[in-house]
Amino acid sequence: MNTPTTPEEDRLSEESFASSMPTGHLGENAASIAFNASLNLIPGLGGAMSSLFSDGLALTDSRKQEKWLRSLALAVDKLMQKTILQIEDIVHDEAFATAVIRGLRIVRETNRSMKLQIVTNAVCNSGSWAPNDAAMQSFFMRLIDRYEPEHIMFLGACDDPQQFIRDYARKVGNGKLHSIFENVIYEGNDQWEPLANMILQDVGQDQLLRTGGMALGFSLAEEDRRLTSSIGHELLTFCSSPVRGPESGL
Repeated sequence: MNTPTTPEEDRLSEESFASSMPTGHLGENAASIAFNASLNLIPGLGGAMSSLFSDGLALTDSRKQEKWLRSLALAVDKLMQKTILQIEDIVHDEAFATAVIRGLRIVRETNRSMKLQIVTNAVCNSGSWAPNDAAMQSFFMRLIDRYEPEHIMFLGACDDPQQFIRDYARKVGNGKLHSIFENVIYEGNDQWEPLANMILQDVGQDQLLRTGGMALGFSLAEEDRRLTSSIGHELLTFCSSPVRGPESGL
């Protein structure tokens, strides 16, 4: 897991990251030319998204980040199809631009496809159009930076215990967390137990559960209500593909 950072460290890192971003296009760089061209091929985006993302790409030659920015552009295109948002609303939105910078920092520290998708969803759920204010968006992005996909999967199990039990009935047995972590979340990993205990500690300390804390002997099968706190539930929504947007102008 990544070492947790303080809000002040996040702010200074983002300011330093943003201050190094050039204002021009990277016409000299062949990779950038190909990247911008690929974005321009996405219907409805034109050069606007290319302009915003190419500045971020200027900070690194990482193919991983380039690939992530391309997937983010596709996700933004889908977001516009689901909502009334226009490309100008998105690329000129300060909160969205900040989320892109944070997303790039998280992406460069992971190779896990599930986490890359979570970051993409989180960035698309950031912006002045999002239901959460800037403070909550910043808080959620810090959690996503620290957490692994298994954290989010566990929260999903706690958010709808009965549905999770139905989905994995053959693997979870009596529904105890011991079985859920060993046979589902960390299936095939002999080191699952210390990892599971770390997740339980993390989500408990971050107050993402109504119950406060859980042990591996806790059974989800006996629960018919949502076990995530309101913040835990909102974090899951923030990590999910956007399903709704503003019904009227920003």
